[in-house]
Amino acid sequence: KLPTGTDFRFYSSYSSFRGETQKLSQRILEMLDHMCGFMNSKQKLANAKDSIEKREIFEDISDHCFEQIDISLDQIRSLQKNKELKKNEDKIIGTKEQRSKRKEWSSKSLRTLRPQTEFFDDIDNSINTPFKSKLLKKPNSLQKLQSESQLKNPYAFEIDQFKYYKWQLKRREPIMYRPLKETAIYWVNTTAQLTEMIDHIVSEFELSGNNKFNGIGVDLRYDNIHSYQGMSCVLQISTRSEDFLIDALELRRVLQQLNIIFTNPNIVKVFYQSKQHLLALQRDLGIYVVNLFDIYESTKIIKLTFSFSSLLSHFCNYHQHQQHSYLEFSDWRMRPLRLELTQYARIQTHYLLYLWD
Repeated sequence: KLPTGTDFRFYSSYSSFRGETQKLSQRILEMLDHMCGFMNSKQKLANAKDSIEKREIFEDISDHCFEQIDISLDQIRSLQKNKELKKNEDKIIGTKEQRSKRKEWSSKSLRTLRPQTEFFDDIDNSINTPFKSKLLKKPNSLQKLQSESQLKNPYAFEIDQFKYYKWQLKRREPIMYRPLKETAIYWVNTTAQLTEMIDHIVSEFELSGNNKFNGIGVDLRYDNIHSYQGMSCVLQISTRSEDFLIDALELRRVLQQLNIIFTNPNIVKVFYQSKQHLLALQRDLGIYVVNLFDIYESTKIIKLTFSFSSLLSHFCNYHQHQQHSYLEFSDWRMRPLRLELTQYARIQTHYLLYLWD
């Protein structure tokens, strides 16, 4: 048993004790890294600069692990509740026709040209190249865009200066979401459509004010299987009345126009697990966020151990079929999107504002 407190500091004055504890620490790190490998994590604890970074990496991996456990438990509960186990098995495996369709789409995916060959910006896979911002204009700025800001978040000053509004901190009655069948959904894949969508959202916010339209739900469908760095494929945005699916491959070069919305401090951007999304938005699309609310982080604070599918089931009465879990890992580069992928993508943002309420 290792000593603690002042005893530990006393024994640490002996080189032999320090040597053994260092060996033990290294062994624990190697074991944790080995465990991370089972979760396909690219992050390595041994590469962390200090104990704080090690803790952050371990927390991220643990959160992901617990999320997967929650999803698996939801699937088990669903199976237990269903009396017709045989039918459930058939649904999970799928009919011969469904299996053949999956194979067909899989083979099409293999023949798909790599979207990154059409990107305007060059892809740099070297690990030593520092990140540079793609931002060309800086809407909603309190400080002018500076050349040296390419090496850091150009909106760092605005984020530091931002103070939450009183209406954000007050308890209010949730605004009921619209049924999916009564909600318009739009596929945006041209510059003209993007401009029209931005103008529409901005004008709707200005007309409605803070009492009704005070946020947007945001999610990002990302492919990290078919390329080294991965790429943003579909950006989803939901308002109180509409769902938008944006082709982030076709519009990659111009999507930073969305900063007029995403950096507007009067519009809350509601995510679920935003950390990786923010990295991809900045790196791939030049999109930055001011005034963000992460539902996943809030559930941790109030100790509500629900997965996203459980939140939908509990609060929104939307029961996501367990078969849909595999759609998250679909090839989101494919165009046009299959109907089931379109439905899955819109669900990720459609209910976010109600969950936030």
